[in-house]
Amino acid sequence: MKSHVDLPINNSKSPLMKKDGYIQRDGHVLFVGAGPGQPDLLTIRAIRALEKADIVVHDQLVSPAILNLIPPHVKRILLSEILEQSAESDTG
Repeated sequence: MKSHVDLPINNSKSPLMKKDGYIQRDGHVLFVGAGPGQPDLLTIRAIRALEKADIVVHDQLVSPAILNLIPPHVKRILLSEILEQSAESDTG
């Protein structure tokens, strides 16, 4: 069973923001390991997950070849953006 919870947050610049002042917590998360960065080493399940995703959070080590597997309509967020914003909110 899926549930939906909106949680208030202090950082209105979050890349995960769905609407003013709230992050929408809905759906599920799937971690996909890219190994040494070769797209032909991804599992079929991993490729399907990337194709069906609404948002893909990735780090700078993900190769351009793997990023090219993500459809253009999918929102891409660099992990460092989230970490920087988290660090800023911790100091304030």
